[in-house]
Amino acid sequence: MTISLVSICNMSLSQLGATEISDLGTNGRNAKLCNMFIEPTIDEILRLHPWNCAYCRKTLAELSEAPDFGYGHKYALPANPYCLRALRINEDWRYKFRVEGRELLTDEATSVNLEYIKRIVNPSEFDSLVVTVIVSRLAWRLAYPVTQSTQIRESALSEFRVALSEARAADAQEGTAEEFTTSSWLDSRLL
Repeated sequence: MTISLVSICNMSLSQLGATEISDLGTNGRNAKLCNMFIEPTIDEILRLHPWNCAYCRKTLAELSEAPDFGYGHKYALPANPYCLRALRINEDWRYKFRVEGRELLTDEATSVNLEYIKRIVNPSEFDSLVVTVIVSRLAWRLAYPVTQSTQIRESALSEFRVALSEARAADAQEGTAEEFTTSSWLDSRLL
């Protein structure tokens, strides 16, 4: 099955026992609700976890204008692919940075290697478990407007929590575990 925004919406509507849609641009109530919620829901899910399917790396060039205070350097966040969540810079969790608007502030000079979560615009790029999480979150969002039932909405929330937990666990197991380094002070304290 090819994954599309419409198929994601239809899976969510099916979970609710609601009428499926053929197009997000149609005038039907379910299509309008799906159209309103689908993209914010996808962005929300992508921001919740560093999903492997949305992980991206980019070297940023420094902007000419420095921050007024607090940090020494400013970099523009990537626009293509669009940065939804900055994770770390220069391959080290210890480097300090802050995201303000569409800029990254840090004391690191010259260039910054940013690891981030990108916005995915082509649903076929989603991992199947991420699709399940998006479907369940969208079902939760649509539950009350479509069914007028708080019980169905609560059930959809429970399904979302299970799907998110399972997807995070599977996603975290792909790849080599990060090595954590300690300081010589901490090493001496452990002996």
